[in-house]
Amino acid sequence: ANMKGVYVLGKQMPTMIVCFSSDTLDIYRIGDMMEKYGWSLNALQHPASIHICVTLNTIHHIDKFLADLKKSTLEARKEGAVGKTKGTAAIYGTTSSLPAG
Repeated sequence: ANMKGVYVLGKQMPTMIVCFSSDTLDIYRIGDMMEKYGWSLNALQHPASIHICVTLNTIHHIDKFLADLKKSTLEARKEGAVGKTKGTAAIYGTTSSLPAG
């Protein structure tokens, strides 16, 4: 699925771990918004990203996942810069300023 502003990191397919990032949206806010739809995505740093482990339990819900990801992406775009002060976005925004390692 093509979602404006969100892209998959890595090129190797097939894979069990799918990692998403964005150059235009706060990916951590998208992750926070996915929680309200029942998804638990893990946040990563360097680069800022979120990921899901694709298992036999999740693969049957791929259409719902993509629909929820699209809704969350649109919500993050609508929320704009205000979202950087909320939820995981605020925590990872602060810690990402620390040196890696």
